[in-house]
Amino acid sequence: MNKNLSWLAPFVCIGLIVAALLRPAPVLSPPAQSRIVVDASGTPVHIEVPFRGVVLRAELDRYLRNTHAPDTIQNAGGPEERAKWAKDFMRAIFPEILKRNSIWDGTHHDELERFLAYDPGVFLGGQLSALGADTLFRRIGLPVLYTSSETDKDWDDMCFSAARLETALVGNPERGEALIASYKQAFVDLEQELRPETFGVEPRVLMMASSAPGQREFLGALRDGNLYDLYVYRAGLKNAASGWAGVQLVDVERILAMDPDMIFLTAGMPIDQGPKEFMIDPRWRGLKAVQEKRVYLMVGWLDGLDLQQFWTRWMAELAHPDRLQPKFREMLSDHFVKEFGYRLSDEQIDQFLHINENKDQSGYARFRRSQQADDGRSSSQ
Repeated sequence: MNKNLSWLAPFVCIGLIVAALLRPAPVLSPPAQSRIVVDASGTPVHIEVPFRGVVLRAELDRYLRNTHAPDTIQNAGGPEERAKWAKDFMRAIFPEILKRNSIWDGTHHDELERFLAYDPGVFLGGQLSALGADTLFRRIGLPVLYTSSETDKDWDDMCFSAARLETALVGNPERGEALIASYKQAFVDLEQELRPETFGVEPRVLMMASSAPGQREFLGALRDGNLYDLYVYRAGLKNAASGWAGVQLVDVERILAMDPDMIFLTAGMPIDQGPKEFMIDPRWRGLKAVQEKRVYLMVGWLDGLDLQQFWTRWMAELAHPDRLQPKFREMLSDHFVKEFGYRLSDEQIDQFLHINENKDQSGYARFRRSQQADDGRSSSQ
């Protein structure tokens, strides 16, 4: 190139890139056999029939609970995700997931070429968005679907969007609507038992995590708008952190000023820092919840639409034991039999309820297997 014109080269390159971006998207023919699925963003996408499956890097639990379709998963992550799944309770219900090495051959920082190699029916989930590739993939005709959108108003809406989309993908949209209806009905039934219109003062609960003294300091409290809030008020509780300004990290003085009636230690707290360790911490001895032994490690594995109702049931039985029969274990067991054809063992339910960690806390005897069995026999006599 003439040296006098060499300065033009960068601008020519930029112009070519801009021109490529401004070109209209290619018009691609739909598959020979397909059906239309509309994702949460409102975009209609042709889904090939038969459905070839999904690549997803998050929400594996939710997808399986919604669809019951483990065979449709083409890839779910790499070694880190596999190790996490190995500890997940759902591995007992879908044991084949861990055995399929091919769905765990991704890496934490996947290159786009690796995604393209899977050639799935659809790509689900946020890692493509994080890589900035979701728009690119759609532009070249690859099916990227969003399970939630910016227009979802609250946590319920997001869960409903995901259920509708994922069940539609596997050709069973009726199941999505049935999941949503069952979810709504569970809260109607609970409200009828609780009779919130007759409440006097609702207990105030603080959901928090804390490091032990001597460790690197960490105090966190879940304020207004966190995903638990929806279940807290449905359980006849108030968030003790409601209305407090500031970031999620809080100081000791603020927690002491809140002085909640109950404390739920969230999953962000290490398991070896349960209620016992929390209550002997000298910083918290003046709290009402500590003095009355109403500090509990929260129940786990509640990230599917079919299970989230049990968050509320657990909270409500602790907050209002005089209004609710102690039938959490029975309800959870019946749900797994009906939903998955799987019977939970007493040990699995104990693990779910953190019986060992919570056994000495006020009112927790109602969740023990012997207690609920005795109440069941009494009510049938």
